[in-house]
Amino acid sequence: MLTKALDSSSPYLYQFVSAGKLLKSAELKFYRINYAGQKEEYLNVFIENVRITCVVPFMEDVKDRDYERHDHLEVLEMTYEKITWKYLDGNIIHSDSWKERSAA
Repeated sequence: MLTKALDSSSPYLYQFVSAGKLLKSAELKFYRINYAGQKEEYLNVFIENVRITCVVPFMEDVKDRDYERHDHLEVLEMTYEKITWKYLDGNIIHSDSWKERSAA
């Protein structure tokens, strides 16, 4: 599950859901502001054989002052065959695959 701002990629995501398209891969990059005030990538998530199963648009209660300037959002649900998490500081990597699981 992933929450993101509604943007120019949104129509494509709806197309993938409605057509049941399989994506060969997708990459999610996570950023933070470092001590120098610069944006830096710190986590990379690579997923393979991805199917987006649901896209749900939503909006926070803009009458609540805490949310009055928030963007319109959408939540994505997806299935995938393989996922690889890579924490860049230290090059820490872990993968999981539904196809490569050993039988108990």
